[in-house]
This record gives sequence, C-alpha cells and structure tokens, in this order.
Amino acid sequence: MAQQSIKNMRVNLLPQSVDSSTKVSTLTRGKPAQVQRESDGQWTILSAEQVKSENAVKYDQIQTYQRPVSLAASKARFLEQEIYLIDGFYETFGSSHVTREFLLGGEHQGEWIQLINFPLPDYCLLPTGEKVYFNPDYENITVVIADYPNYGPNGIHIMENSANFQKIQYALGHIYDKALYDRKFSTQHLVNTGWKWLCFRYDEHVHKKWNFNPHDITQGDCLAGYFEHLFRALSQPALYQH
Repeated sequence: MAQQSIKNMRVNLLPQSVDSSTKVSTLTRGKPAQVQRESDGQWTILSAEQVKSENAVKYDQIQTYQRPVSLAASKARFLEQEIYLIDGFYETFGSSHVTREFLLGGEHQGEWIQLINFPLPDYCLLPTGEKVYFNPDYENITVVIADYPNYGPNGIHIMENSANFQKIQYALGHIYDKALYDRKFSTQHLVNTGWKWLCFRYDEHVHKKWNFNPHDITQGDCLAGYFEHLFRALSQPALYQH
C-alpha cells in the first residue's frame, strides 16, 4: 500500500461539521483562539468574548492556546484530534475493503489505543535486499499511551498468533514478553491474552526527544506521526534499527 504524509493533512481542533452558523466558540469550547483568515491568510487573536460571535467558516485555521500544565487535562481532546489524523492516514490507502476502528481502553479510556486493521506496506525491504511480503496487508496494533501526551509510545503490541507476527518482528528487530518502560500502566493483561511487545521508538532516530506541541499537534510529535514512522520502519527497517 502506498501512503501520503500526515504533514499534508491539516487538523485545527475537533473534527466536526462546520456550516455558516457555526461559531468559533463551538470549536474552541469558549476559549480564546488564534485564527487565520481565509480571505488573506493573516493570523489574528480572538478573545473569549469574540469567539462567541465570530463565524468559523471565515477562518482557514483555528487553534487554541494550551499551557504545558494543562496537557493531562486536555488528553481526551488531543486523542480526538489524533484519531481524526490517524483516520485520515487510513484513507490515503483507499482500503475500503477492510474495517477501520480505533479503540481506547484502560482507566478513563486513555491508557492504550488499539488500531484495527492498521495498513501495512506491500513488503518489507530487509537490509539484505530481500523483500518480505505482508499477507494480509493490515494488522491489529495496540499501543500503550498512559504517559501521553508528555511522553510518546516506546513500542507496539501485536498478537503472537498473527500471520504477520514474525515478519513484523524481523522488521523491528527485537521482542520482549512485556514492555519494561511502562511507568503508569501494567501490560500483564495484554501478555496474558496473547499480545507481544515489540520495541519501536522513532524519536531515537528523529531527534532523540518526544516533543508534543499542544498548540498544533501536527507541528510536533504525535501518535499519528508515530504510526506514520512505524509504517516507514516496516517498509525499510534499516532506516530505524540501531
């Protein structure tokens, strides 16, 4: 499957219908916003009072301000944006023949995310030059996000009985019975139900540190970006393996 970068997609706030009557406050939940006018591309700032009267359709981009201390409180909102982006990532493959679904679980539905039928590349190009083909070309993947958005994922979980399990293991390089990095969440129940953890930290290969941008999640590290890099690592593992 071929794919396009999520950086070519734009997410402002929450994915919802915007018509001529939608106020900016509907998208920002009443908070002040930085907006980009559609007419001339100029940015301006709207106060909490102004967002109540301004129509959202006038603006090409709408962003709210978030301080680092509010990241945990905003996790649910960020995850809505992530799922919106990941869904867009799925759409670039045109995989209408498979069901796509995103599940959140754990305490407060925010300790892990499971991607049903995550698209895989047509094949994995090993360092030896050998091509290993994925069949089927999609996979269920679970990622622990208990520390999100302050920290990114350190690996993925794949069902051990998956037809693609060994191929994904070859691509990512190593496997463990459990994720040793977890600070807030025990993965034992995943292990007990047949999931195996594969280490994958793309930030080690990109810029050494997870940098989440609460103002615009596409302009920093995000889960959607993590899965995009996972796709690339499965395509050409030599680019990501130590």
